Amino acid sequence: MKKERYKATFKSILLLLTLLLGTAAHGADPRQALDQLLASKAIDPENTAIYIWDLEADCLVASHRGAESMTPASVMKCVTTAALTGVMPYNSTICTNVYTEGRLSDGVLRGNLVVEGAGDPSLADGRHKDMPDFISQVTEALKKKGVNHIEGEIVIDDSFFAGPPAHPSWGASDLSQAYGTGCHAFNFEGNASGKAAVKDPGAVFVRKMKKALAEAGIELSETEQETGKGKRSILLAYRSPKAHDLMRSCMFRSDNLYAESFLRLFGVENGGDGSTDSSAKAAMQHWDALGLPMDGVEITDGSGLSRRNLLTAEFLGDVLKLHSDDPIYVSFFPLVGEEGTVKGFLADTPLQGYMALKTGSMSGIQSYAGYVVAEDFSPTHAVVVMTNNLKNRGAFRKALAKFFLSIFSD
Repeated sequence: MKKERYKATFKSILLLLTLLLGTAAHGADPRQALDQLLASKAIDPENTAIYIWDLEADCLVASHRGAESMTPASVMKCVTTAALTGVMPYNSTICTNVYTEGRLSDGVLRGNLVVEGAGDPSLADGRHKDMPDFISQVTEALKKKGVNHIEGEIVIDDSFFAGPPAHPSWGASDLSQAYGTGCHAFNFEGNASGKAAVKDPGAVFVRKMKKALAEAGIELSETEQETGKGKRSILLAYRSPKAHDLMRSCMFRSDNLYAESFLRLFGVENGGDGSTDSSAKAAMQHWDALGLPMDGVEITDGSGLSRRNLLTAEFLGDVLKLHSDDPIYVSFFPLVGEEGTVKGFLADTPLQGYMALKTGSMSGIQSYAGYVVAEDFSPTHAVVVMTNNLKNRGAFRKALAKFFLSIFSD
């Protein structure tokens, strides 16, 4: 992310680029550059939307079919994350509570060990190396409380989110994949095993928890006990990484599980039941109340995995504009040529490290949304490009890179 190495050679590189592309050092006329992009064989103009806004001058730089509905793919995460920032402070955490339920006497818990899911998508997923191991924390907490025998079961309370874990509109071929795994109130190890989705993460946890208890010398008799009747005592309050770390991780890696959890958490914070449908409705109401252009917009899920999602470039541009004065939100977008899913895009060009973009891709779809940033990482432009009916992804990226270089290199 360091730009110092570019400063010494920036002018010479730009001069060479100017000679190669035939553009002036101050950048090409945006209208002319846009016309050239749309004339490219890599572009389907009727299925492409572009919206670029100068944040400093507060004016439109370029627009093409900005009010047309497009399937956004993963740039939907920009919208979901932005909504969550309004209800979840950046320094807050998601707390997974573990309880003993029943009577504890002489080291024997006559009742259940209850784990209450709260929507943490990161629990034991290995993405946050400084986090303590959840199972070890539970085991140690039991030992400190003097428990050596549990006459009951390990119970997962997954009631915090209503509705099915995976949205019905997701493709059947996606559901078996790790990236298409469902979102539960209790998530564990990314709800995946390798590249395969895990339908019941609670069952995986219970199996591993039993093994850990046995190794710690804590007997589990698995005697059936009625849940919810015995006295509950807090055993462990396990806190997730800070919200800003979860959001950045989601945006950098384009993690669908994180984004689905974000949407559901947003819905709960707005009085909903945590289902995807009710949460998506709350998100629509949220943006409408802020005065954003909602014609042609349909929010179906949080991740963009559903092809029923529809955004317009103007709407997405307005979301970016609305949050452009929030440096933490802007930092969630990876720098081109350096980070995340855009590490290879615009690498070794004058724009490396000077655009921060979220990508979105599905079969026939490629999207980019984010910011042009200055030396101090403050955003100067909001940028949205969405194309559907894509035929050649590589050719599209090449044409788009040339377009960005022609208008933003100065």
